[in-house]
Amino acid sequence: MSEYHFLPRRELTEKALKSITEYSLAVFIAPMGYGKTTLAEAVVELAGESSLGKAYYYSVPEGPHDAKFLWHDMFGQLEAQGMDAAPAIRRLGFPEAASQRLQVFELLRGLTPPTLLIIDDYQQVTDPAMNVFLDVLTLAAIPGFHLALFSRTRPDMRLDELQIKMLVVLHEQDFLAFSEGETQEYLRLNGISEAVAPKVAKDAWQFCEGWPAALWLCLQNWRSSGVILATDSIDSLMCKVFSGYDKEEQDLLLCLSVMESFSEQDALKIRAVPQTPARLRALREKNTLLSLNRKTNLFKFHSMFKEFLRKELTGVAHIDKPALYRIAGECYLKRMELAHAFRMCARAGRDEDLIRLLDFFLFYEHDESCAYFYEEIFAIAMAIPWRVRLQHPLGWLAFVAAYMATWSDSRTDMLLEEAEERFALAADTMPKYLQKRVRGECEAVRGMLAFNDMEKMFQHYTEAVRLLNGPSQICCLDSLWSFGSPNMSFITVRKPDEFDQLIAHAEQNLRLYHTLSGGYGKSADKAARAEYWLERGEFTSAETLLSEILRGCSVGRNKEKNITTSLVARFSLARLYAASGRQEEAALMLETMRSQISGTDAIMHVDCVELAEGYIHAVCGNLKGIPQWLREGRVLEPPHALQPQVFGFSLTIYGKALMLQEEWHLLAHVAEKIPDSTPQECLFARIHSAILHSVAAWHISGQDKALSLLREALDLSRPDCIILSLAEYGRYILPLLRLLKRKESGNEHLEEIETLAKRITAISSMASNNKNGLLTPREKELLRLVAQGKSNPVIAKNLGISNDTVKEHLSRAYAKLGVTGRMEAARRFTELFGNGTSEFFQS
Repeated sequence: MSEYHFLPRRELTEKALKSITEYSLAVFIAPMGYGKTTLAEAVVELAGESSLGKAYYYSVPEGPHDAKFLWHDMFGQLEAQGMDAAPAIRRLGFPEAASQRLQVFELLRGLTPPTLLIIDDYQQVTDPAMNVFLDVLTLAAIPGFHLALFSRTRPDMRLDELQIKMLVVLHEQDFLAFSEGETQEYLRLNGISEAVAPKVAKDAWQFCEGWPAALWLCLQNWRSSGVILATDSIDSLMCKVFSGYDKEEQDLLLCLSVMESFSEQDALKIRAVPQTPARLRALREKNTLLSLNRKTNLFKFHSMFKEFLRKELTGVAHIDKPALYRIAGECYLKRMELAHAFRMCARAGRDEDLIRLLDFFLFYEHDESCAYFYEEIFAIAMAIPWRVRLQHPLGWLAFVAAYMATWSDSRTDMLLEEAEERFALAADTMPKYLQKRVRGECEAVRGMLAFNDMEKMFQHYTEAVRLLNGPSQICCLDSLWSFGSPNMSFITVRKPDEFDQLIAHAEQNLRLYHTLSGGYGKSADKAARAEYWLERGEFTSAETLLSEILRGCSVGRNKEKNITTSLVARFSLARLYAASGRQEEAALMLETMRSQISGTDAIMHVDCVELAEGYIHAVCGNLKGIPQWLREGRVLEPPHALQPQVFGFSLTIYGKALMLQEEWHLLAHVAEKIPDSTPQECLFARIHSAILHSVAAWHISGQDKALSLLREALDLSRPDCIILSLAEYGRYILPLLRLLKRKESGNEHLEEIETLAKRITAISSMASNNKNGLLTPREKELLRLVAQGKSNPVIAKNLGISNDTVKEHLSRAYAKLGVTGRMEAARRFTELFGNGTSEFFQS
């Protein structure tokens, strides 16, 4: 067996050295096995090689030692390493008095700058006097002298105060963690073939979460057994970590391990002992493979330590685990993390816990994180006995509705049919008011299930309104009636020559839905009509109606219930503006959509806005403006919560991005997938698919196939006079349209598309040749003030906005102008706009 090879982490070493030389003090904190000593030694070596400074290294010895001993020992070793001032500093002794400190500082100032002093294993320092001295030394900020501490635990120093004064930089375990690329290289160096390394590396990296010691153990296990995931060796390492804590600490760790993340308040609820928060902070400072997200103030275990603790918990008899799961569920519920709350409630296991589990679906709008665990949630729900489901029929129907809205697969019909049969058989055991309500809620769910069959939907919703005589509890949970799509027509229009008829049905159904949902979806019927006019190129009628919708959505007590309608209407207006040459208004509309959902917890609303942004920027030819996850086609990956009904729309945007990148072969593949990517027949999916495939074929196969595919799109769109969705492809299809026009003279539909396509192409061309084309009025206003020499605080005060908002707007404006600095932005803005009043685009 060959020797192990160690991966040279030159980039990490360079980053660490740069960080050390930029601050008076650099602190590196990570648990054992993160390669702190290796990194410290590599920094010393690199500093010597690169002439970035003279570096000295000292490792704190084990055992309790007072500051005087450490001082004598440290400067003795530094003298051996060639530090000129070390003998004099050693003779002075540990500086307890201010006069001694000043003498030490003078000697350190006399060193040839830059000088780096690295102290390793600092967690072994137990004398507070050493911490106090290093605090004072850092505050002195001696030019050219830099100190770095490598420790398993957070030093008991005034780090927060020093950070505020920009004297210290703090790096934690993430800084030292292996990347996936490094993992792959490490495995390759140790004999795993190029063909196998990428997949094995991904598994190992996810399992180890970048922990070098665990990765080494994984490799060791692979060498002996051919299996990458180590078991016994990892458990041995965890046992060593775990055994270092006292009984109270161990119990706290075991109890907290049932949660994926937790706050100090959660910890106190789980372990109702007053000392719990302090004990948790102490554990964090010991770096018990425990990280803290300072933005959310939530703690999280390293995944391997968490799994180890959970295994240990199963064998502990003195902890009441069902009660623990119940409390954890309450903590998750308070944070509205329903997927995790769902799991905890199921594990608690009593009938009342399972009934409460169904309450999650009935009394809370389920969060989108449930979408990522739907198979698990489905299995948990199906394990609930029917005796419990019959005790809470509305809760079970709410689960069925949530399952339908979120996952919409073939099992939904089966679930609803079985529920209706069971509830009918058990009707005699229910109070009469509940019998009627259950029947009404079943009809409401049936109506939701038939969302793109408008006639069936109307029948079910009409019956639901009759039976319920008021709002439906289940429909009231569904504030996202558009399934998170900014374009209703894309997911509801099924076949050619039924667009107008479908809109008429939609207007009836959405009014009924407005009643059933307790106010959600107001004016959605008008938004559907506006989309119809927009697609036909009837811009004046569409704009008038869309403006009316937005005025209605911005007033009244149910304003928050109309967010979805407002987003849909704003997207339609942005498309209208982009097609009309009003680029700045289109950009402002997107910005308004973004601000409208700021602070929201609804991932689906965020995705809805990013879908709108991706679509509009694609039409305008602005590849960089398309959100990265759409640009790369990552439509099924967290954190995005796209409903299946929206997959086709998201893939269309991905196709538009590929078109801008001229990735023709991949575009052809994606275009073919679009019609099959939604769970129902979809006219617009077929139209976009045919156009994108036509553009790809033009570059791959030639004219004949491209024309055939474009004819398919024209045939699909002609019965309903749809022109905008085709014309938005502008410069990509104009040559093909001209060829078809020669062969099919007198085709009015084709001529209308060509006319609008020419217009949109000209607009897109102007925008791409002039980077200021998409500057918003607010961005122009800020740039004008920058050009006048105003500072950010002054601008913020003048405009009545925060300093952070100013920075955010200017950052976007700089990107659009293609500049990186304030002076360059002012010069560029003055060149383009003079005094800032000229407009590039004229309606």
